[in-house]
Amino acid sequence: MVSTVAGLNRCLRYIDRYWDRITFSFPRDKKIHIGLPHRYVAPNSVLFKNDQFYWDSYFIVIGLLEAGKTQLAKGMVDNFIHLYERFGIIPSRNRFHNVASRHPLAKASGFLGEATAVEPKLCIHLLF
Repeated sequence: MVSTVAGLNRCLRYIDRYWDRITFSFPRDKKIHIGLPHRYVAPNSVLFKNDQFYWDSYFIVIGLLEAGKTQLAKGMVDNFIHLYERFGIIPSRNRFHNVASRHPLAKASGFLGEATAVEPKLCIHLLF
């Protein structure tokens, strides 16, 4: 049992240190990417470092909230608000060609449920 707990603690420390390696900023539109006003966590640090993905963000925000990184989680939700205000939809990621492929707000209900832990007004703002 002790080795399992120690292993779990090592794993949690690794995850906590890893957030910084996959946190990025892309504030201005550039080529195919849509600029985002706030920092975000990408799925990896190489191939998709300029992308905030819609569906991945749901799980990332849950992890950020559990890790106590509330401001970063809020910034990611605010990025979706920015995209919604700019395009009238939430694209699947912040690339111009993804503006045509969106996630219906009905699918956003799970993500928005997590977002209300950060700021309850965000859910209302996105739905209306």
